[in-house]
Amino acid sequence: MRQAGTDVYVRTLGRAAALSGGTLELAKRLHVTPEQLDAWIAGSESTPDAVFLRAVDLLMEDTLRSLGSRL
Repeated sequence: MRQAGTDVYVRTLGRAAALSGGTLELAKRLHVTPEQLDAWIAGSESTPDAVFLRAVDLLMEDTLRSLGSRL
């Protein structure tokens, strides 16, 4: 069963994986298995809210780092 807002969850996890150097690195940072992360990115399983929010935090940290380096 697909959760409401799956697209934003999938896009967020995919972007976080790209910024982290791949799904294996992101899985380590999120403290989940690569298999779990792959299922969430594929949209075949619902992403826990806590994991999604941690991925958002990682994206925000990256954005703030990027902005800081421009100042």
